[in-house]
Amino acid sequence: MALAGHPATRRSRISADMGLVTLDTAREHLNVTHSDDDLKITRMIDDATDIILDYLGLDAGTYQTTALEPDDDSLPPRVRAATLLVLGSLYDNADGQNPDKPPLSEAVKDLLRRSRDPALA
Repeated sequence: MALAGHPATRRSRISADMGLVTLDTAREHLNVTHSDDDLKITRMIDDATDIILDYLGLDAGTYQTTALEPDDDSLPPRVRAATLLVLGSLYDNADGQNPDKPPLSEAVKDLLRRSRDPALA
């Protein structure tokens, strides 16, 4: 799924169990205490992960353990923070009514700039 202003990726879709954050972490970040939106949030974790990895020029599974869980030891805090910001943006604009707030915001780009491949000055 290509987002407005975001090119479609050549990578295969990333399953939700391979996201950069867990469902529990996402729920906590989004202040969601119920399980009613779990499927929606799981899909958005997938989308946020795809957006982040595409921007960084990395392959799916880059920050994964063999158990397909996020690898907290190798995931830089700034990548985790950027993923949560993208997730929040996707969740807040799920109806698409606010096109002026793209998921790949300047704040996200600033967080990821040092990790981008190739790194930009």
